[in-house]
Amino acid sequence: MADASPEALLEVQEFLSSFECLSPDETTSLVYARIRAASRKKGVQLPDPDYWIAAHALQDQLPLVTTDVDFKLIPGLQVHLVKI
Repeated sequence: MADASPEALLEVQEFLSSFECLSPDETTSLVYARIRAASRKKGVQLPDPDYWIAAHALQDQLPLVTTDVDFKLIPGLQVHLVKI
């Protein structure tokens, strides 16, 4: 983003301001630890950010819209795959 114009940055900020930002709390950490441990026990190893994303979705009972099929490996997660 270092090459982006001030106008482009402002446009991005305005667009993102319409979304709610989820901040992790103690419950998120516990959900993260549970799904990460369960996944690794099954031999599944995802990138850590994926576990955090899944933890937020599970905690708040939100569907996850993604292009990443690996999220289907997390039990209980509502995954809606999209193709680009």
